[in-house]
Amino acid sequence: MSNSMPVPPLPVGPLGVALATARRAPLVYLLRDVEPQGTIELRGYADRRWADPVIQASLQLYWRAAHVVVVHDSQREAMVARGFPADRIETLTHGIDVERFDRQAKGSDPLADLRRPGRAQAVYAGTIGAAQALPGVLESMADPRIRALPLDLVLVGDGEHAARCRAVAAERGLDNVSIPGPLPLDEVPGAL
Repeated sequence: MSNSMPVPPLPVGPLGVALATARRAPLVYLLRDVEPQGTIELRGYADRRWADPVIQASLQLYWRAAHVVVVHDSQREAMVARGFPADRIETLTHGIDVERFDRQAKGSDPLADLRRPGRAQAVYAGTIGAAQALPGVLESMADPRIRALPLDLVLVGDGEHAARCRAVAAERGLDNVSIPGPLPLDEVPGAL
């Protein structure tokens, strides 16, 4: 694909189309979110006057692409269900270095100071962004039935919704939630 023009989703997709056209290179569309539904649900386009044009623009970009790259088979299935040719879709799943986790999980526990006796600890480590819907998870942690469980949730990471998550935790008085921020990559296996 060295002679291709890969582009991420909206809003830079039209620029990718222009560059691919100018360079006479195939357009490769990198589809990381479930689009166009993700545009509506995750990006806050609840107003249909805005949502419908965004959906149409997304679909037009897909069809302009020589190939669409997705990160999960469910995205591929959704695209094929919309009539997109399966032979123009490539699935490249997110990878993980399992050996790194095997080697480093035996190390120190960077979240030891957050562990409380007699309570289980669930840890999320990754991007705290729109696609993860973590503010909704925090709302669930406020439910009295969940709060009664001996369970603490730790969100490790950063992103566009980290401040919102901290605000939800503070507003709801969630003593069962900690958001310490990102960890160095080498410490993540020990936290999990």
